[in-house]
Amino acid sequence: MSRPSSITPQSRDRFRILLILATVAIMLMSVLFGELILLNARNRQERNDRERLFVQGVYLAQTIQQAVSGGINVTTNLSMFLQTSNYSPDLFDVWARELYTRNRGIGGIYLAPEGIIRYAYPLEEHRGSIGRDLLSGEEASTGAHIAMESRSLTFAGPTRLNANDRLSVFAWYPIFSRTMDGSPSLSTNPVLDEFWGFAVSLIYLDDLLPSIFAAEIQGDFDVLITGSNPAGTTASGNGMILFRSPGFSAEDAEITIPISVPNGSWTMYLGSGLRTDINGILYRFVYLMAGGFASMLFAAQRSASWRQRWLIHGLNQRLLEESTHDELTGLLNRRGFAQLFIQMHQLAHRYKDPYCISLVDADYFKQINDTHGHDAGDKVLIALGRLFQEHLRKTDLVCRYGGDEFLIMLPRTDFETGMHLMTNLAHVVRDMKIPDAPEVSGLSISAGLIAGNISEEDVELTDALISCDGKLYEAKEAGRDMVRG
Repeated sequence: MSRPSSITPQSRDRFRILLILATVAIMLMSVLFGELILLNARNRQERNDRERLFVQGVYLAQTIQQAVSGGINVTTNLSMFLQTSNYSPDLFDVWARELYTRNRGIGGIYLAPEGIIRYAYPLEEHRGSIGRDLLSGEEASTGAHIAMESRSLTFAGPTRLNANDRLSVFAWYPIFSRTMDGSPSLSTNPVLDEFWGFAVSLIYLDDLLPSIFAAEIQGDFDVLITGSNPAGTTASGNGMILFRSPGFSAEDAEITIPISVPNGSWTMYLGSGLRTDINGILYRFVYLMAGGFASMLFAAQRSASWRQRWLIHGLNQRLLEESTHDELTGLLNRRGFAQLFIQMHQLAHRYKDPYCISLVDADYFKQINDTHGHDAGDKVLIALGRLFQEHLRKTDLVCRYGGDEFLIMLPRTDFETGMHLMTNLAHVVRDMKIPDAPEVSGLSISAGLIAGNISEEDVELTDALISCDGKLYEAKEAGRDMVRG
């Protein structure tokens, strides 16, 4: 009589059930793991998109601020012209024509001796404003009163003009004539100053903003800009819409960027139109289900290798992030600067915007190390890095190039402005104090400055550095503590 089998139909059924359950469990785990990977990749892509949106938003905000600052330039330059001509407005048409041509978005330029508009350009368009009393009567301006009382430039707007219903901003600049004792025209002592009148510029926002966005936006994101009227010249209140992409609102915004204007508050809202693709997720789910079913046979063997692979990937990502910044100062290092330089140069080449690069060296830094020790030298480098970041613009790139050398990129900056910025920076360094290293004094820097080559799409950072280094050598040979370009 044969030995009965230990595998009964009941045990085989249990085995089949366990096998099916194990198979389903492995398949679900494979699908879940794959979906998590895809969701992580999608989230990472969305973060990258938002970072790109933020960079473009800062770029646009800076463009708007520079364009609006044309109104400031007009009024301040007009005041300077008056001072040089002993406050005689006889050459107003010559001055105004030059300022009107050089500053886009300017709709009108006025001079108002004793608060009454006597001169306007272009005269044909603004003849009706001649004779308007800005300080009294029915046509008095709140913005003019605020400018006169604060003795500083004041923006009034945005507001819609009654004459042509155009969205506009006024820049009021109070002018005080020089006194007999030679005190300056904008002295803080009201007893010694004599009020001369106003220099006024009119900016047409409904011309300026669309022209900026037509040049800057390629249709891959939406924009809304709102602004308040600090002078209260109309009942527009807070949040007047200055520019809006069709169908876009503040609730749709992913990025909010403030725009700095004198005594006012403007806000730019940006959205890239990112939406969850339900069909795409369902398609990926079905695809992963099939892949999970096929992978269940070797899932156990592969799990260890997959775990190790993702661990290595995460470590590589962390090392990559740490490799772009200097450990001592927290500034960009060479690698991080080179990556951002390529992106910023391509933007500059695309929009034909000038930029400058400067190589900066701390003068006699070796003597600091030799006299006070390397710890004091490190504190000097940290203080310099912090000072550069505080006194340069947020969009400027600052890099510790190596040792006591720093590399600076000034986007949207022509050569003359770059020289002015770097010269001012040298003056600030000359007066700086280092609380962590009080024994170090008399610090100065030497710098070489060049203008970026925006005519070429692809440039080598090393070529720019060679030119910068040559200018830095000239500054050192000339005695240090200066900027050469």
